[in-house]
Amino acid sequence: LIAVMLAVAAVTLLTWRQHGFPRTGIDDANIFFSYAENLASGRGFTYAQNSEPVEGFTSMLWTLICAAMFAVGLNEAGVFAFTFSLFVATQCLFLGAIRKAVPPTVRNVRFLQVMYIALILSTPGYITWMTITLMAVSLWGFIVAVMTYLLVLPPRTKLTIFIAALAFGFAPIARPEALLVAPA
Repeated sequence: LIAVMLAVAAVTLLTWRQHGFPRTGIDDANIFFSYAENLASGRGFTYAQNSEPVEGFTSMLWTLICAAMFAVGLNEAGVFAFTFSLFVATQCLFLGAIRKAVPPTVRNVRFLQVMYIALILSTPGYITWMTITLMAVSLWGFIVAVMTYLLVLPPRTKLTIFIAALAFGFAPIARPEALLVAPA
């Protein structure tokens, strides 16, 4: 786990450097941040300096998370730390799903996990998309990873049933495509 975290951190840093160390995200992150800043400062769901409430973001949950970070003064740095944490957690969940999905008779589970991490770490575009863009995709990727893990290892205890309910319940407010993915 620590080796995975360190490898992901190193490759994320290299990817961030490759993009010139952007501090405010890329693309739609600035839309989320405009809404988050306005929500955190009490102006509601407004874009830019407009006074009219308007919904122009794709993830209510991500907007609320960013607003909470902005409200406590963490701003983009806090969002990056959270995004990176979600990215690492997502990879750990997928590694666990690989371990649980492979039958016990197969001896190369570790090889499959190493191959998965090697593929992830060799894809700067994916790392960019999931971390330094500061968009909702890291949250969505984490929720998909939780749902995948729960498909491989169905919940049996009250705690895991609660976690499943959270993942599937939060999915529609995390991304619109969850209306298709979560029921499927």
